[in-house]
Amino acid sequence: YWAPWTEPYTMKGIEDFVDYTKATVQHFKNRIKYWEIYNEPNIFFWQGPKELYPELVKKCYSVIKNIDPDAKVLAISTSGIDFDFIKKCLDAGTPFDILTVHPYRRELNEEKFIKELRRAYELIGKRPIWITEMGWSTHLWEGGVREREQALLLARCYLSALASGVVENISWYDFRNDGSDPFYFEENFGIVKNDFSLKPAYLACANICTQVKGRNIEILDFESDGLMGIKEGSTIVIWSYKKDLSVEIKAYEGLKIFNLVGEEISTLPKGKVNSITLKKYYPVIIRGKCKISG
Repeated sequence: YWAPWTEPYTMKGIEDFVDYTKATVQHFKNRIKYWEIYNEPNIFFWQGPKELYPELVKKCYSVIKNIDPDAKVLAISTSGIDFDFIKKCLDAGTPFDILTVHPYRRELNEEKFIKELRRAYELIGKRPIWITEMGWSTHLWEGGVREREQALLLARCYLSALASGVVENISWYDFRNDGSDPFYFEENFGIVKNDFSLKPAYLACANICTQVKGRNIEILDFESDGLMGIKEGSTIVIWSYKKDLSVEIKAYEGLKIFNLVGEEISTLPKGKVNSITLKKYYPVIIRGKCKISG
């Protein structure tokens, strides 16, 4: 944001911000290659004229590239996926290598989420998109989610982002709880607690990120409404986001089927056909070549 000694939301403030950027990138250029300019300028974090934000990014972009041409500049960085603000930045000639968004929401609808991401991708000329914040708090009050629900939401977000075909990276908010008050919203976003004990979301994150690398993803199409799936090599992840569903699996080789936290829940010998029930919101991971009908 702004140092207390500068003049925020003025050209003088921007020049001071750029001087800081220059010194920081010069110091860390051999260690850091990605630089995000500001946080959520589409809402209250930016309290000056909105047209000054593109000017800040233009100057920071130039300085960063002059110091390190290989560095990538992340910008616009909206709370939500604010299409109006993104378009205003594009119209103002805001330079960036990667669009960053923070698409928080109370409920996750995979179909809507994927459509929003793809719409943003088309709007910015098919440049990369990173989700640099997204999460749900497990505080024990209105708006909080249960720890098991947080784990499911994390997995569904990661998988939906892959299924969109346009998101390269997700930074979950956040790794560790910011405090120990179980009733305070801001202190309970972590996937580990303040004392480093694990929430279910930690196991879900670890399992999804080790089972699915995010390379050469194939999006699977099914007839059943709400059934989604992605494939990477011999690993398939399927889940239903509308209702419990029965799916038929035919094994072309010996299969192993795992739940979200990596526990083996079933095996299927080569040549066998079996039906499994997908519980709503619960992803299942299948290792081995097979055909899935649903």
